Amino acid sequence: MNISSEIRNPLWWLIVILFIGVTLCFVFVGWIWGIVSIVIAILVLGVYPILADKLENRKLLKNPGVAEYIERIASGSPAHPRMERSLGENTYRTKKNLNSKQVYHLEVNYNITIEEYVKLGKFQWVNENWHNMTFKSDNYPSERKGTESIKIQLLPFKGISYKDALDHLNREKYRPAILCELLAFGQQYPEIQMSHIIVAPGTQKQRGIIKGIFNGHGQPVVDSTVYIPCLSSGGLGRNLDLQGISHNANGFEWMFAAVLV
Repeated sequence: MNISSEIRNPLWWLIVILFIGVTLCFVFVGWIWGIVSIVIAILVLGVYPILADKLENRKLLKNPGVAEYIERIASGSPAHPRMERSLGENTYRTKKNLNSKQVYHLEVNYNITIEEYVKLGKFQWVNENWHNMTFKSDNYPSERKGTESIKIQLLPFKGISYKDALDHLNREKYRPAILCELLAFGQQYPEIQMSHIIVAPGTQKQRGIIKGIFNGHGQPVVDSTVYIPCLSSGGLGRNLDLQGISHNANGFEWMFAAVLV
């Protein structure tokens, strides 16, 4: 632990001050005021992160580059250079342009379970919210077996849904990548998803009945949205997620993982 950075942390000083205050109340005022001071200290520590976050946002907005970026996005103008905030850090990264003609060579072992591929991918965050859509082989069985060398191209799209791109895919030249191929790509080319959203519409899944949620008639709510796996990045780093096939990445450029046939 870096002691000097801890001492400079306002939260560290706040805890020290509250501890001293509580101790003095117990010693010099009495146990009743001591308990009251503990309650006040808990409330202060609960409110502090909210206030600190608001102050941090104000500080960020005073940065001319950040303010200009937000203004351009809000007005619908293209952000140039296109940048995105890395959540949890006060840093921004410029997205790199990818050559859509570049061919990525992959070794894919279709016998490896989805769970093993997720571990090999070393993702910092994996979507595990939905019981029947978590990244497990039982939820995503594959008809392909054995080991195969494949070639993938990342086709760029912007402003259209994943479904529209899939409908217009040249099937004579490409087939949409499936989940295990996307995971193999994430494992072998981990840096690409740090600057681009990559989807594999060859694997599609419906959530179906949502457990524990019912409509006004007491019937279970059914989510009929079709979801596809995607690689992206965020505050924690590299993410493995699911997106609705009608989504368009909020207008940002995204990459279609297409296998050359």
